[in-house]
Amino acid sequence: MVVSLIYLASQIRMNTKTVRASNFGGWIASMSEWHRMIVDPAAATLYVRGLEDFVGLSAENQVRFNGLIGHLFGMAMHVRHLRRGLYDADMSGGQENSIAHILKSPGARQWWTANRHWWESEFSDFVHGVIREGEAAE
Repeated sequence: MVVSLIYLASQIRMNTKTVRASNFGGWIASMSEWHRMIVDPAAATLYVRGLEDFVGLSAENQVRFNGLIGHLFGMAMHVRHLRRGLYDADMSGGQENSIAHILKSPGARQWWTANRHWWESEFSDFVHGVIREGEAAE
């Protein structure tokens, strides 16, 4: 019986490590996809312009910018996985700092105001906390 419990505990630990590695692998794949998108010169220019002034973009460019920054915010939802213990904290790579840096730009805040309703409340609360911390630091 004791040997069975030890074996079960070992299998649970191994499964937990596998799940954490898989979740982190998904985040890495998402980050790689974003890097492929942003190396396009037109996409990079649009990203910079959107961070400066989202509402000043044409309707078509707002849609394109939404795809770029929405992908970034989708990756940031991995913070949720981190907080739920679905991967190791030391694997996070400073995701919270990345979102905080992006949200310092006026265009990103404009975008968030226009699109926050698309995100779940836990993530929305996280983003609002990042914004409040950024405003307090200024």
